[in-house]
Amino acid sequence: MTDRTDKAGWAVLGAGGISGDFLRALPAARLGTLRAVGARDAERAGAFAADFADDFPTAASGTYADVLARDDVDAVYIGTVHTSHRELSLAALAAGKAVLCEKPLGVDPAETDEILAAAAGAGLPLASGRWMPRGR
Repeated sequence: MTDRTDKAGWAVLGAGGISGDFLRALPAARLGTLRAVGARDAERAGAFAADFADDFPTAASGTYADVLARDDVDAVYIGTVHTSHRELSLAALAAGKAVLCEKPLGVDPAETDEILAAAAGAGLPLASGRWMPRGR
């Protein structure tokens, strides 16, 4: 974890609905806080981050590369379309970030194996989430 706080610094990659669900839950986390929001387009990331400014007033925003380069980000939540999960997971792991990626981790077994091997090689945590609608 970073030395700025006792909470892990999270970044969210993806400025869509499922990432919003993650950010609405994050304020209740005892051990994590939002540091940055990334999207393909920095302007979209900024607008999305602004929607959560009440809970995370100091969160930065930028492109995926901008966010992954930050030293105050320990872990990333990937809530993008599934066809980008491989690329973003591998980039995050290469940047030294733990990864929580929505399902599917890869679009086929070979992609999934590649991501698992990258996490093992980097010695970093990797988890795949499964979003469930409320009330289920």
